[in-house]
Amino acid sequence: MRERERRRKENSQKRGYGRRQDFAPITLEWLFDRSIPEPNSGCFLWLAATSEKNGYAAVNIGRKTRRAHRVAYELANRETVPKGIDVCHKCDVRSCINPDHLFLGTRLDNMRDCVNKGRFKPLEPLSGEASPNSKLTDQDVIAIRADTRSQRAIARAYGVDKGTIAAIIQRRTWRHL
Repeated sequence: MRERERRRKENSQKRGYGRRQDFAPITLEWLFDRSIPEPNSGCFLWLAATSEKNGYAAVNIGRKTRRAHRVAYELANRETVPKGIDVCHKCDVRSCINPDHLFLGTRLDNMRDCVNKGRFKPLEPLSGEASPNSKLTDQDVIAIRADTRSQRAIARAYGVDKGTIAAIIQRRTWRHL
């Protein structure tokens, strides 16, 4: 087994795999060759790989995948972007790598920019029956509020905690009914 691994390693070194010096350095021109200019917006749209999760342009450097717009910013400005700092898009196009459309900001700056441009849509919390954690239905809650038994007896009947019944009766929960 060790002999096979040794031979595989020797063969891969002969082919040039896994050695950093075999890779040409990435330049802005190399990035732009893999993008297409969009005439109306001025964006340079990345044509190569994108992240499956969020659609941002991705580029492999050595064995690391990095966001192409971040690499484009670093190359154009000849500076390394520190950890914890975002490279934000003025144009809001995730696949754009045009350095003129990029600026640095904190995560908070990026989120504020997102909200100010109307791109952030917070999820409405699910309430009532729509909540996957709900044991009760709308009809149950209406019946609970009309029930004259003790809260403990009602809680036992519905299989919930006494505090849940108290919150329903006091309208701290299920306010929409």
